Amino acid sequence: MLCYYIPALFIKIFFCEPISAYWLGTSNGGKCLDQRKVIIADSVISIAGDLWILVLPIPLIWSLQMTSAKKMRVIGILGAGGLATGFSIWRLVIMVAESNTTNTTWFWIHCVLTA
Repeated sequence: MLCYYIPALFIKIFFCEPISAYWLGTSNGGKCLDQRKVIIADSVISIAGDLWILVLPIPLIWSLQMTSAKKMRVIGILGAGGLATGFSIWRLVIMVAESNTTNTTWFWIHCVLTA
C-alpha cells in the first residue's frame, strides 16, 4: 500500500505546476493534471485495497480451531468493514456520474460525505 500511497501523495501535492495554478488557474501559463482521472484512479485503487483487506483474513479464520458458528460470527464482525468498502464503491459511482458538472462545490460535498 505504501508503494502506491507515497507516490499518490506527491501527485496530489504537485497536481499543478506551479502549485499555485491550482487556485489561481492556468491562465498564467500553469498546467494541471486531469483532476477527475487522478481521483477516480485513486478511488479504484482504494477500493481494491479495501476488498483485499476485507477478504484476506477469511482463509485464516477457517483454519482456527473453533466451531463453524463461531467462525461465522467472527467473519460477520470483520465483514462489517464491508460497509466502508460499499461506501467507497458508492463514492466512485457518484464521482463517475457527477464529475462533469459545473457545480463543483455540490460534487465535492457528495464525495466528501461518502468518505
